[in-house]
Amino acid sequence: MAEAIDYTRLRSNTGDSLTSLPDLAAEAVFVQAAEQYSAGAVYAGARVIRILELIGGAYKLHDYRQNNSSETASQIFTNLTKALGIWEGKVADAVAVETAAARPSAASFGRTTRRPARVREYPGN
Repeated sequence: MAEAIDYTRLRSNTGDSLTSLPDLAAEAVFVQAAEQYSAGAVYAGARVIRILELIGGAYKLHDYRQNNSSETASQIFTNLTKALGIWEGKVADAVAVETAAARPSAASFGRTTRRPARVREYPGN
């Protein structure tokens, strides 16, 4: 299913490192995505699952200020929420492409209301 390059791409898309998302955990994300999403949406679905995991840990972060230093950790949650919207859109696009490819298209070419030509008989012939 997923290969080492897919794990690396997942890490780069979600801002993880090899220590924060080892190969075994990345494989678990891809397995869960394969269970939840269709074949064409597995890769985008893996990003959605990983971002949801990161949001689960980021909701408790808060801004910190002491003396002249400050850290705005609540922006992590906001940015992850934005990234989640982007990847959910990509999942929806992948599902729409699969659905359109699987749906048979009915096409009728040419004129469908044509009547047969009348045979004319001329008197005197």
